[in-house]
Amino acid sequence: ATAESPTHSPINVLLITSNEVPDLGPLLPFLARRATIVLMTIQTKPLLVPYMSFILPGHRIIVSTEASRKNHLAMLEFADRKGIAPLVEEFPMTEAGIKLAFAKLERGEMRYRGVLVAQEPEHGRKRHRASSQSEDSE
Repeated sequence: ATAESPTHSPINVLLITSNEVPDLGPLLPFLARRATIVLMTIQTKPLLVPYMSFILPGHRIIVSTEASRKNHLAMLEFADRKGIAPLVEEFPMTEAGIKLAFAKLERGEMRYRGVLVAQEPEHGRKRHRASSQSEDSE
């Protein structure tokens, strides 16, 4: 979608959780008037903000480098209410998969959250979760 497309719905709150703040210039047209950008990242590079396209619509930036348990729960409830789901890139939990994931990470090419996924055993037995009798009786 583009900022001008008829299906575009302006963003009121933009939560940035990446390992560094992206170029904000291309994102500003997607924001509603007086939108809030929440930076939940730590970086050493200076933050560059396109001045006029940021202040004329009345946007604001707030920063949080840590959050309380209450804030985490509120964020998860918000995501659930709005149907927000994480973007995940899966890698097999094998030596080759781990090497691939780390190589991609070190090259700065990891675009989403990288997750190692356990593989089914090769001998055909199904994995199952062990449960104790105390769990069954609760």
